[in-house]
Amino acid sequence: MALGTLTRVGSVTHGTVNLTGTLANSGQTMLFNDVTGSWILQGGTVSGGTLAATIGRALVVSGGTLAGVTLDNSGGNASPLDLTVINGGTATIKGDLLLHNVVVHLGQSTGFQFGQLNFSSAGSQVLDAVPGSTGTIDLGLSGNNGISFNGSVTGDQFIIGAAITVQGTAGFISTSSSFRLDNKGTITADPTILGTSAGTVSISGGSNWLNEGTI
Repeated sequence: MALGTLTRVGSVTHGTVNLTGTLANSGQTMLFNDVTGSWILQGGTVSGGTLAATIGRALVVSGGTLAGVTLDNSGGNASPLDLTVINGGTATIKGDLLLHNVVVHLGQSTGFQFGQLNFSSAGSQVLDAVPGSTGTIDLGLSGNNGISFNGSVTGDQFIIGAAITVQGTAGFISTSSSFRLDNKGTITADPTILGTSAGTVSISGGSNWLNEGTI
């Protein structure tokens, strides 16, 4: 579906928007604000474009797909994609994921709420920052937090860009054995970042994986 102007009746507490179809967003910025409220990605797809949010608003992930999407902090919320609210929320990524001074929190720093980014079945893919910016993935307390990659054919690779930091307490970065991880960024297991007890961050890089960054 392609949206023109969204008008809510009453306040943003008067209902929930569940995205179950396809939002055609190529060349556009979808801003979640006090007019739209937060939406829930509930099995749907955001195709192209940029997602941004004001403080207190976001695209909350239950499950669904981001296809060629950029996450941006221009709305005032540095975390326009929320993978902390719904336990087990998973965003499937196709066509790369770009961050513009954005932090993606996977799970929470308390309890065992977890979230995942699944780069899946779309050939080689990149998790990177928009040129001139940075991006951060925060891993919460649960070991089920994670970033996974499954390519389309043997030899496909998953690249973590140089301006990306994956940090926090517990979770995983996993690439299936037929594919390869190429880390150019920074991966840090440090529970003091989120103020939690110690955990484990595991890396399974597939076949002949490369570290060109910092671990």
